[in-house]
Amino acid sequence: MTALVRVGDTIADPRDDVRGRRVKDCDGVDVGTVVDLLVDTHEGKVRFLRVDHGRAAGFDAATSLLPVEAVSRVTPTEVHLDQTASRVAGAPRPADLPDRTAFYRSLYGYYDYPPFWSPGHIYPPFPHQR
Repeated sequence: MTALVRVGDTIADPRDDVRGRRVKDCDGVDVGTVVDLLVDTHEGKVRFLRVDHGRAAGFDAATSLLPVEAVSRVTPTEVHLDQTASRVAGAPRPADLPDRTAFYRSLYGYYDYPPFWSPGHIYPPFPHQR
């Protein structure tokens, strides 16, 4: 269902590639850097951002996944979220639920977004810069 797009892989329009951009929470606090994208291979849409937190305060895991629904704005150098850094820090991690479907369901539930496979889901205007 999803495939990981890693650094070095190309995207049709390089302007839409957010890998390498800093991630900021809704208050402007640094959350990390987008390192990879998870793409729905069936629909060809980005579903999750893989964010490397490095040494960002409050993060006990090195990386996490963020649904694209959390993206509120994209600039040429940053990806802004509609979530706080502490909320992102407390999100489920892939190791918590090894089954991908269960993990994705828990992640969407945690952030209170309808999952992309639910009826009536509207794809957010990501990654277009706003």
